[in-house]
Amino acid sequence: MPRDGLQQYSPPPGTEGIPNYTVESARYNAFVADVTQDLNLPRPIVAGGTGASTPDGALDNISAEKFKQVVTNWDSMVWRAGSFYAATTATGIAPVTGHAFAGIAYYANATDYVTEAVDVTDPANPDKYIRAMSAGVWGPWVRINATTSSANLAEYVFDNQVTFPPGSGQIRFNNATQNAATEVFISHLSPMGVDNTAVLTFYLKSGVDLVIQDKDEGSKYKIFTTTADAVLSGSDFRVTVTFKSGGTDIVSGQRILAAVSGEAQRVQQRQLIYAAPFDALAYNGMQINGSMEVDQAAAGNVGSATYTTPYFMDGWVVQAGGAVQVLASPLTASPAPPPGFQQYARIYTNVGVSGALAAGDLGMLFTKIEGYRVSRLGWGTASAQPITIGFWVYPPIAGNMAVSVENSANDRCYVIDVPVVATTWQYKTVTIPGCTDGTWLATNGTGMKVHFCFGAGSTFQGQNGTWSPAQKLATSATTNFLFAAGAQSCITGVVILPGIEAPSATRSSLIMRPYDQELVTCQRYYTRTEATARYFAVAAGYNLENEIYWQVKMRSAPTLTTIAGAQSNISAVTANQPTISGARFGISSAAGGDFYAIQQIIIADARL
Repeated sequence: MPRDGLQQYSPPPGTEGIPNYTVESARYNAFVADVTQDLNLPRPIVAGGTGASTPDGALDNISAEKFKQVVTNWDSMVWRAGSFYAATTATGIAPVTGHAFAGIAYYANATDYVTEAVDVTDPANPDKYIRAMSAGVWGPWVRINATTSSANLAEYVFDNQVTFPPGSGQIRFNNATQNAATEVFISHLSPMGVDNTAVLTFYLKSGVDLVIQDKDEGSKYKIFTTTADAVLSGSDFRVTVTFKSGGTDIVSGQRILAAVSGEAQRVQQRQLIYAAPFDALAYNGMQINGSMEVDQAAAGNVGSATYTTPYFMDGWVVQAGGAVQVLASPLTASPAPPPGFQQYARIYTNVGVSGALAAGDLGMLFTKIEGYRVSRLGWGTASAQPITIGFWVYPPIAGNMAVSVENSANDRCYVIDVPVVATTWQYKTVTIPGCTDGTWLATNGTGMKVHFCFGAGSTFQGQNGTWSPAQKLATSATTNFLFAAGAQSCITGVVILPGIEAPSATRSSLIMRPYDQELVTCQRYYTRTEATARYFAVAAGYNLENEIYWQVKMRSAPTLTTIAGAQSNISAVTANQPTISGARFGISSAAGGDFYAIQQIIIADARL
């Protein structure tokens, strides 16, 4: 097309006609074709057009912004400078899920944007959110309350009135001249004595944001970046943080209001959990016989040495090793169980092992959990979920006991020390992060073992709060609670829940399964069935067989044991052909032509 550098149109050479001469069809047709082509191309700006063939291209060419872009997906949206609207149905990472927003996008270049979104779902509180893209990477949404004045923002300055240790539920700073990096002290004890050490250490890790929020006005908060893992020191954690506001270091000499109400905040955080029925929490627990009430075998004191692992009540095993020899049993008269519980398990030694334990010494109680019960956690995969273990403990002395979780192959283990005080019932919770590797059975085999260790030598000691590829049941800081004959440690109220929350001490007894339901759960693994029969024997030695059925289908075909009861004219009783549903028992008569009767106890054992 014959346009010049200024986009001015000129007809093709030879187009003009000559007076008194007939117009040549070729020149005429060439001119018409050229005009047709010119009219069908994007019109340049100087010719009253935009120089573009699309609306977005036209806006770019005339440096205009786009009106009311419609956001259907916050993540895949192709942004242009101008206003936008997102309905409540917009997917992706929205400032608030399920809210509608109107706002504006600021364009710098193809990889640098800023978007401002105003919440229009709640007109009474029109909060604004800002999100920035830098080098093609979006940052998080940052909330700016529309009613927050600069005076209110000035509340967030450093507090130079510092005392140590911090009070229950409080956050304190270590000096009055915070600028870039400093230490924050966070109390880990609530007013009611609930120890939150595991939860804090689980979250206060390097690179994680620490959020401090006003307890009365949720829109007021600061986000600080943690630059070092938390270290427990007495009644507080110490964690190094970098203080920033909007990407800039906070000015030295400012103060920040950071004290929070510990118990009030915990109540608020747990309201969502306790909104669910307690029965739902109870049946979500993965433990077996956590309240220690079911004892079908009624074996009394059960001893363990040289790494043997006998069951001493339903679901619970005792183990010892090295010079340690321990006994385990259900509760005795003293101490009385904690409020809301009727039973507990205890471990103690006949002969104490004073001083440092030898490398192979060990004393602990533990429970095995079937793979079907733990498969929901997804352990061994990238989506592994954490668990929280709550329990009551009564130790003979103050120190650190150890709680650990292990797979059936003994090659994935996580151990954490739990500080305890002497001769009093206390409620503890620990959170174990999900294990993303290793083999965790999701069948009727042993999916998980949970240990409560009261003393272990160096062979079984590992690093606190770390997944280990070997069997580690304690740490070097774990106390020897087996120091003297008769020194007993007791536990009860064990609950193992998916997630990072456990009930408080005052509510722990409320989510225990009732005895009748716990008995049914236990009978999947061990049951005692009374077999009775009356027959007329036609001849001496005459054999009959009868069928018995278990109250609950068992985990696997059990091992059978018979205990003789009341009998008459019986020479032999046998139990055989066990299945997950039942078995057969055979009877041999002592004399012919007589009635005989039998009352026999048959034990079916399918424990892990």
